[in-house]
Amino acid sequence: EFSPNGPFWTNVTLDKPQDGKYVLTKTHCGGRCLHCGPKNYITTPHDFLKDCAAGTRIQGNRRESVMYDPTIVSRAVHLY
Repeated sequence: EFSPNGPFWTNVTLDKPQDGKYVLTKTHCGGRCLHCGPKNYITTPHDFLKDCAAGTRIQGNRRESVMYDPTIVSRAVHLY
């Protein structure tokens, strides 16, 4: 399924996965402060999902913010 706002497939030398296969996509799900207390890390599930679906892309020589539809995500890997 094509999603014009991402996540994007940028490696043109590799074949895209076959239907039914998955692509691991890295996201940081919002920025975090290195020296902030725990209260700065508390977020709602809605805001967390919104941050995970946010990104940027380059259009010509401009960087623009984009949001992709988070319902296209079918699996997640959480690394910490």
